[in-house]
Amino acid sequence: MKLFNSKKKKLVAGFAAAATIVVGGAVAANAAGGTGCRTLTYPLCANSVASGQVVNNSLTGVDIKTNSLGWTDLDGNTQTLIKSGGGTVGPAGKDGAPGAPGKDGADGKPGVAVSVNKTFAPTVIEKIGGSYGANATQITTVSLPSAGTYLVNARVVFDRKDKGSEGYEQPTTDTMPQLSLRYGSDGDAGTIMGTAISRAGFTELTGSSVATVTVDGATEITVRGFGYNEDRSSFGGGQISASGQVTAVKIG
Repeated sequence: MKLFNSKKKKLVAGFAAAATIVVGGAVAANAAGGTGCRTLTYPLCANSVASGQVVNNSLTGVDIKTNSLGWTDLDGNTQTLIKSGGGTVGPAGKDGAPGAPGKDGADGKPGVAVSVNKTFAPTVIEKIGGSYGANATQITTVSLPSAGTYLVNARVVFDRKDKGSEGYEQPTTDTMPQLSLRYGSDGDAGTIMGTAISRAGFTELTGSSVATVTVDGATEITVRGFGYNEDRSSFGGGQISASGQVTAVKIG
């Protein structure tokens, strides 16, 4: 029994000595930090943990509590970086994938087409040759209602009196009848001319024109009939009539 008791006392004494060394070491470490701490408590005393003791992944976001770090806890380099707006801007990232197509918008209100249509009955061309300004026969007018661009279409049928009919005169030269559409001082909305009409009058002559006209406001187009003889004479006045149609559609 004495031997057993003696060994037991030595074993207990050994554990006590080991505990003293471990605890003493911890206290000595705290004391070495200059804090005077004698126990390991939380929060840790100032300067009790050196930077070399913090390893990767030993501190995570959950370890940092609200208001636990202040401006004075940041070193000078970090403060300078924050004040300067950060480091240099990195290269732009790649474009993201295109988004899904948006929904179709609401349908707009239907537009209102502006068009003018003027039909004119057979009108005798009173004079052939000479000055257009002085001798052309006014047939009708077409009014464009407002400023804009119009597509103007004209068609005409020229018809000479038939040979043998009342008032017919035998031609001595070829006659090229003309239909012209003019506006303003020198605006041209179309001219139909070029082929000689039948001398006997049994065959009619047709023609058409298309022109784009841009006006600053309401504008009137004047339609006139005229013509020229191959020999430059004035023969044929009152022998040829013109009938047809003028259409103007606003396109802009």
